[in-house]
Amino acid sequence: RPPPSSGAKGGGERAVRAVGSTRDTNADCSLELVCFQREKGDRVPGCGGEPNSDRDDYCITPQDITPFSTLLRSYSPSARPTLLPSTNPLSYSPSARPPPLPSAKPTPLPSSKPTPSPAKSLLSWGKVDGWCNSALNEAIDGPTRAEECWEACVNKYSETVAIDLLRDGLCWCRDSCPCFITGELNLIYALPTLQKPSKCGAPEFVSWGKNTRYCDGFDNCSDNSDGISATSPEECWQACFDKYPVIVSIDFDSDGDCCCQERCPCMETIGADSNIIYSLPGLTKPDKC
Repeated sequence: RPPPSSGAKGGGERAVRAVGSTRDTNADCSLELVCFQREKGDRVPGCGGEPNSDRDDYCITPQDITPFSTLLRSYSPSARPTLLPSTNPLSYSPSARPPPLPSAKPTPLPSSKPTPSPAKSLLSWGKVDGWCNSALNEAIDGPTRAEECWEACVNKYSETVAIDLLRDGLCWCRDSCPCFITGELNLIYALPTLQKPSKCGAPEFVSWGKNTRYCDGFDNCSDNSDGISATSPEECWQACFDKYPVIVSIDFDSDGDCCCQERCPCMETIGADSNIIYSLPGLTKPDKC
């Protein structure tokens, strides 16, 4: 063990309190001293001079081991400082994968076109002698069942409230049904909120008086196989309207013959002043053919 005088350079009163280098154990020191293990460049507690080397351990008195000297031996800073937690309450750790950006395609607005009512909510009116007197009178070719007809009508005409089948083998779309125009049997289906109406009344008519002529129309008269039977002008007009809703005039003579006319472009001569012509209001009496 080196003598006390070799403990450190510089001597002085405190020099004798740190003596010689050790082999890392207290056994290398005298009984009243302890081994102070140094890291490179550590100061020696109790030594007023400079150590002989940067790495030699020294025997020192226990009184010289202070908290500071213990801290010097135990503290070893990491190569990378630990980050303090952020004090910003809005800070966050982003995920490895950023969330997707919102789509550039805007969300479509709800359609103003009403959703078709399901066919199962339709009410069947069964077979009706006629069809709905509706402003919407459009036919769609193809559908043969009520469900198909309803869907086709609503998709094309959103105002549809009733449909009829069988007539001409087509699907007919209706936007109202105030009354039935008679003429052919039809299967009619409607919304449950729609009341089943009765037969339409014939429109009003006006008289052109007695004539020696008649309208050059299709001349469906009571003396034909498909004729109309009537005993008065009123009965003739209603019967013609029920069978041919497109009529514009009738010829009714003194013998009780009733003829339905769907047009009246001109007047044919019959040679007798016994024919009374009735027409829709507003129809102008034509000239001789």
